[in-house]
Amino acid sequence: MRRTRRPLAGLTAAERLARVLYTSIGPTAVVFCLLSYDSFLAQLWSPHPLGAGLAWALVFGLPVMLGVLSRRASLRLLRRIALAEGVVFLVILVFWLSFRATPLPAGADIPWALTFTGVPVLAVGVATRDRVGWAYLIVACTLSGLVRAATSTDSLPILVGLEDAAYSILLVGVFLGLMMAARRNAVRVDAATVATRAEIAAAAAGVARSRERVAIDALVHDSVISTLLMAGRGGIPAGVLAEQAATTLVRLDAVRERASGQRVTSPELTRRLDTLTAQITPDAVVRSDLDDRFAVTAAAATALLGAVGEALRNSRVAAGAGLARPVSRSVTARMLGTGIRITVRDDGVGFDPAGVPAERLGIARSIVDRMRRVPGGAATVWSRPGAGTEVVVSWTPEATTQA
Repeated sequence: MRRTRRPLAGLTAAERLARVLYTSIGPTAVVFCLLSYDSFLAQLWSPHPLGAGLAWALVFGLPVMLGVLSRRASLRLLRRIALAEGVVFLVILVFWLSFRATPLPAGADIPWALTFTGVPVLAVGVATRDRVGWAYLIVACTLSGLVRAATSTDSLPILVGLEDAAYSILLVGVFLGLMMAARRNAVRVDAATVATRAEIAAAAAGVARSRERVAIDALVHDSVISTLLMAGRGGIPAGVLAEQAATTLVRLDAVRERASGQRVTSPELTRRLDTLTAQITPDAVVRSDLDDRFAVTAAAATALLGAVGEALRNSRVAAGAGLARPVSRSVTARMLGTGIRITVRDDGVGFDPAGVPAERLGIARSIVDRMRRVPGGAATVWSRPGAGTEVVVSWTPEATTQA
């Protein structure tokens, strides 16, 4: 079944109205072109007929182009074409006053350009704000009145020019005012639409927050509190307690990763990394050379920051034990191919990773397993007594797309 194209779908009311007005200007220009053709031939400027023909084609061709492109081109391009039409029309009027300010033959003393005044005025009115549109109307109609006075064979050409200018202002002003009123209504419709959508979004967010609160309350009761009670009672094997704690960590991470379809940009990730480091170890130095165009999934960002936070907490608690000097710490984020690698390093007392008891979950669960649960994630912990500690967490997008 063939799909019907809807070129105006997805636009605001103001944008749709602008395109409709540009569309209507095209056939209007064609009508005036045909009406003024005989006058143009009769008034053709003999010194430069080619230039006169180019001006005639340009002043009529630009609005026709508006009509043709109104549904396909960008509004910025359409606006430029409309403004160009307004400038060309004023140039023609000024040229006429400067080089052709002589009476035309009786009965044909109305310059062909004056029959076209309304089209450039409306084109400029669509492309600009109300104040600019009204100003252009006054300027264009005043110039057209002066041209009419300069070419009139009447005994009182000034009066003829004033009448022509006043008539043009009143007639074209009616259409310009109607167009601007329609545009203001379209803007109001857009504002009302935005407000309505905001209210609907706020209501939906409220419902989502309520459901989220219920889910989190249940998680805290069923997992977190029960794990703490098991640890406090004693007598429970370390393996069972470790498994319960690991399950709880998985469920807590799942709560934070529900928006996994979203992506976190590198500037935002760097900002979160700075904030996290400042909260846990304010003395640590943070370095980052991430590409501003780089982004990670929300799940990867959650895992990376969680693992870095755990590494910093471990360093703060244990790295300086028994040392008489301050511990130097650093957090470095760098590109890893098309992925990211974050290194947490300190020059503290270090430890033997093989000697960490199974019930200690900081390294095994909160760092290594946390990163392994994320597609494309990895973590390594290197340490040696007296040689400091280095924790490296990484994420690579290619690993998430491999079959």
